[in-house]
Amino acid sequence: MLKRKLKLRRQNNMTAGAIFVMILGMIVIWGGLAASITYAVKKSK
Repeated sequence: MLKRKLKLRRQNNMTAGAIFVMILGMIVIWGGLAASITYAVKKSK
């Protein structure tokens, strides 16, 4: 019974970790896009 609870908790942590990594990746990608856009705008002026 206790082992099953631990396994379930571990799965939940894995799901939360995957979601966290996805969000982190999105932030990094959008941050890179925004930085390159602002850099291009500054360069063109």
